[in-house]
Amino acid sequence: MIEIKEASKIFHPDTAQQTIALNNINLKINKGEFLVLVGSNGSGKSTLLNAIAGVTSLTKGKIIFDGSDVTSLQDFERSKWVAKIFQNPLAGTAPDLTVLDNFRMAALRTKNKSLRTGISNKFIESVQEKINVLSLGLENKVYNKMGSLSGGQRQALTLLMAVMDNCKVLLMDEPTASLDPRSAETVMSIAQKLISKNNLTAILVTHNMKDAIHYGNRIIQMKEGKILRDLKKEEKFNLILNELYEWF
Repeated sequence: MIEIKEASKIFHPDTAQQTIALNNINLKINKGEFLVLVGSNGSGKSTLLNAIAGVTSLTKGKIIFDGSDVTSLQDFERSKWVAKIFQNPLAGTAPDLTVLDNFRMAALRTKNKSLRTGISNKFIESVQEKINVLSLGLENKVYNKMGSLSGGQRQALTLLMAVMDNCKVLLMDEPTASLDPRSAETVMSIAQKLISKNNLTAILVTHNMKDAIHYGNRIIQMKEGKILRDLKKEEKFNLILNELYEWF
């Protein structure tokens, strides 16, 4: 479970540019919950996501994972539990390395680094088996450079690499914003499958109202750094697109 207690974030405090991005947020996210965050630009969605990831430090408040206070831990220290998918497919991979090399780096994220970091036949077979689940025909392209693949293919592989090993929390910040509609649909379908299969706690930030309706079992609307609405399970399931548009 993720627990956020009295979380506030102020950018450029005591200056003319002071911005209150998070304003005393209290939030509990249960294990296996798929939370969708919506709101206008500047509402605090991405700041909240980055605070959970450890990319952004809080001005005040605490973040607790499974009973442990992780507020002071940086992003790389939380990476053994938390994975983040970026808007830009180029951001989550190394384009000049092969698909296999990218998977190897992802595998090392949660392990102690050592000199013995070679790629064995067993590892190659394991990667191919994982990629095969995507049904994109990429299992035979593990020696291709990541940069040679399309944005949708790279984002799908990034998702797969993110949930390797001990990942418990998947954070997605508009993961389909840079993709064409067909690729976007494929990536979100894959995300849904991986979240369900691995029983992940997931948070999706999106401006796509159709995705906000279709995915997740909880939806929160943020405004001016605060939680304005919080719909769970049945309320979320019964929400229709026109109602969601009326929120804005």
